[in-house]
Amino acid sequence: MIPFTDLDLNSHYVLQVIFPIPANFTQLAESVAMASGQYKELSYLKGPLTASFTLILSMVLLLTLVTAVLFTIQLIQNFTRPIRTLAIGTKAISKGDYSLKMAIGKNDEFGDLIQSFNDMTQRIAQARNDIKIGHQQTEAQKLYLQAIIQNLSSGVLTLDMNKRIRTTNDAAADILNTNLNQHSGKHIEEVMTHPDSAHLIALYDAVAPLFNQGTKPWSLQHRLSCKKSQKILLLHGSTLPSIDKDIGGYVIVIDDITELVQAQLNVAWSDVARRLAHEIKNPLTPIQLSAERLNFKLHDKLQAPEQALLERMTQTITDQVTSMQTLVQAFSDYANTPNIDLQLLNINRLITDIVEMYQDPAEKWRVKKKLDKKCTYITADTVRLRQLFHNLIKNALEATENTILPQVLITTSCSTELKTLTITVCDNGPGIPEEAQNWIFEPYATNKPKGSGLGLAIVRKIVEEHGGTVSLNSAPNNGTCFIIELPIFLNETP
Repeated sequence: MIPFTDLDLNSHYVLQVIFPIPANFTQLAESVAMASGQYKELSYLKGPLTASFTLILSMVLLLTLVTAVLFTIQLIQNFTRPIRTLAIGTKAISKGDYSLKMAIGKNDEFGDLIQSFNDMTQRIAQARNDIKIGHQQTEAQKLYLQAIIQNLSSGVLTLDMNKRIRTTNDAAADILNTNLNQHSGKHIEEVMTHPDSAHLIALYDAVAPLFNQGTKPWSLQHRLSCKKSQKILLLHGSTLPSIDKDIGGYVIVIDDITELVQAQLNVAWSDVARRLAHEIKNPLTPIQLSAERLNFKLHDKLQAPEQALLERMTQTITDQVTSMQTLVQAFSDYANTPNIDLQLLNINRLITDIVEMYQDPAEKWRVKKKLDKKCTYITADTVRLRQLFHNLIKNALEATENTILPQVLITTSCSTELKTLTITVCDNGPGIPEEAQNWIFEPYATNKPKGSGLGLAIVRKIVEEHGGTVSLNSAPNNGTCFIIELPIFLNETP
């Protein structure tokens, strides 16, 4: 230790005092020192701990928020799942899929809603199937009725309430000689303005007032004049039943009764011809004999002028009696309907024989032939066919009396596919007027001063007896052709 007197006052010194301290002070000091160290340690760790706690709390908060969001989403999904299921089902139904059946999760209000939706879907599907089946049945019934109507021999025409054409069949077009399919949807009066339907104006004028009879059915017989033909039609009409008065309409059934009426007329004319032939034939012979006897008795008792007068008058009576006998014979030919004797005959040979009979060099007219070599044998009555050709040739020669070079041409043509023989007898005369072509085949219809009107009627009768048809093709100043079609047997020999 340095004495005080030796101290340098300008120097710094350390004074150390050592004195005893109690043990409790030592413990307290150590405790304070330890606490101070811990404080310093904690003070040093304050920033990292704060960051760690902040991070941990943030993560806990974030996890809490995420959990809450997920829970909320799941809760919303669980809440909206029935609605989404209904939306899926509604979308499927909108696309026409009625087979979807949704599962029922819970027996709550949504479960009841889904169950009701399933029931509704099932009922809609059932109703849809019923409608589909009903539509199929309706279509089948419609096709069935259309097939029946199309195959009817009667014409069927339906109109709506505004008299527009709704449906028609082929028979109606054939009977009325106009294509009604192209006029579908048109008013019936508009159809009348078409050039092809002008001949129907008289028919419409007769039918139009009958549409106002309400539901009462009506019938009408009408004579329809077409080009080159004349038909007798029987029409039946009625109002179509309908719940809605705006959907109803009219139906007209048309029957061509020309052949039936013609058959009745033929029977009536045959009876008239038979009676006329009987009543006229009896007095003809006594008249002729009386005239000849008068001429014989009085000829020598009269002077020359009176003899000439008597002979002239007697010849007039004889000529008229001969004319009446010819007419009576025509009546008899038409009235008699002998049974035809069908045999195989060579048609070309028959026509050749008939044409040779009319080869007279002294006459200015000529009868020629142009025969198809394929035409061989047909089944026919030779006598009746001879009568047919004679009538046609005689008719043609009479028609060409005023022609400079009268000519009659007979041609034949055979169709192996249709098995028909077509015979045409044409002349180069003035032709038959169009208005006369409608009735030219009717009995006692003639435009010749000396004609009986039975020649062409007999021709048609003979053709019909052989199961054939006869038609006319004539134009003014262009001659006339009679076209006959008969069934044949080709390449056969008797």
